[in-house]
Amino acid sequence: IKNLNIQGTENMVFEDHGLISTVEGVGLSGTAAIIDHVTLKSGTKTTKSGLVGATMTTNPYAAASGGFVTYITNCVVEEGCIIGVNGDQDKIGGIAGRLICEIDNCEVSATVKGKNFVGGILATCDNAMGPAGVTNSAFHGTVISTGRNAGGIVGGGYENETAPNGMRIKLENNTVDGTVKGVKNVGGIQGGDEFVAQSWGATSVINNTFTGKVEGTENVGAIIGFYDSLNKFNNVSGNLYAADCGADKGIGAVKYIDTNYA
Repeated sequence: IKNLNIQGTENMVFEDHGLISTVEGVGLSGTAAIIDHVTLKSGTKTTKSGLVGATMTTNPYAAASGGFVTYITNCVVEEGCIIGVNGDQDKIGGIAGRLICEIDNCEVSATVKGKNFVGGILATCDNAMGPAGVTNSAFHGTVISTGRNAGGIVGGGYENETAPNGMRIKLENNTVDGTVKGVKNVGGIQGGDEFVAQSWGATSVINNTFTGKVEGTENVGAIIGFYDSLNKFNNVSGNLYAADCGADKGIGAVKYIDTNYA
């Protein structure tokens, strides 16, 4: 899907995601979809995420297998769009909801509303072992969450406690100058990762910049709100945040730290 403008009218609400209603593929591998240069125009409203998301059906853990990946590049959600218009849905993202995906060079200026797992770009990953990453992207809008895991780029990591050794979401070279409002696990870049207790795969949160405002009640960080653990496979480095952003530290809280490694 390439070179497409999506325009809603004043009294119209997309009763799903703005572009693709669901990505499903248990047992499949390869490319699920390629979305490039798609713009959600100002005034558009969606009930779910901006462009795409996944819904679990035949499998209780994921909508798609870890190798069934959606690639999203050069997409824009303009100011004046409202994503998750009713604010009563989980897994709402400005670009993507629950999804195995690689997102690069995208920009969101919308208001993004939901309960749990709400992200300016991506809500959460769909599969504990599938790739999920956001790179070279920007969020200028407002994230409003009434629950847990809210972030300027990503809401939260994989949502199921059955995968304590799963992958984390890659976050590299992203910028946020918008506002993130949540309750628990609130971060300028990522809200939280509640269930990865000892990651076995290398992931990076590097060279991200937060100059917006963040606010919440519990576990609030300028870069990351909450991590269940940190170990040698987590590269969290080179991230910058403004001193007056609303959080007094880069990571709000970490439950477990592997002290055998620096």
